[in-house]
Amino acid sequence: MLDSLQDYADQALSQYKIPAVSLALWQDGQLATAASGVLNLNTGVSATPDALFQIGSITKVLTTSLVMQLVDEGRVELDKPIRHYMPDFLVADEAASAEITVAQLLNHTNGIDGDFFPDDEGQTGNLIARYVDRCSALPLVHPVGERFCYSNAAFVVAGRLVEVLRGVTWAQAVKQFIFEPLGLDHSIADPKEMIRFRAAMGHVYGEGEAKPTMAVA
Repeated sequence: MLDSLQDYADQALSQYKIPAVSLALWQDGQLATAASGVLNLNTGVSATPDALFQIGSITKVLTTSLVMQLVDEGRVELDKPIRHYMPDFLVADEAASAEITVAQLLNHTNGIDGDFFPDDEGQTGNLIARYVDRCSALPLVHPVGERFCYSNAAFVVAGRLVEVLRGVTWAQAVKQFIFEPLGLDHSIADPKEMIRFRAAMGHVYGEGEAKPTMAVA
């Protein structure tokens, strides 16, 4: 597999109809990397193994790690309601607002409608705090603790919990408590730092389009 990784990367472009791919494989004490395609269809900048790609919901693992560090330090108890740490936390259901625990934020049993994606383009300030404030209008999709339902919104609340207890932004917390201890000097959490690196832009397929175009945001 190490010898054929570049071939696999090249073939992936046509197979999955994607603009670019970057791969890394650790096997038997050896690291192999490969990249293919372009990071930006508008500029044609080529993909390289050191290019940065957005990792999307894998950031939930980072947020969970930050919360569990606080648990290890004795500053958070998973079974306590989130209001114990964030008294102003509120969703549309007042009883649920008082009941939802930290653990339920992380294990997707909180019931909060997770598909809340406000348009904050051009906004400044702490957008995570702003997001959580607007969660007061979010309904429940099921009673708290009754079942599992993937909730992006709940993880934003968990990220805000980290900010409140650490006294820094979520991005600063990721850098200070995850990236720096692990020596990840080629990883970023703050989008403003992207300009320092070769970075991939997001691309999407429009309805009926045969080729992807660069996402606006």
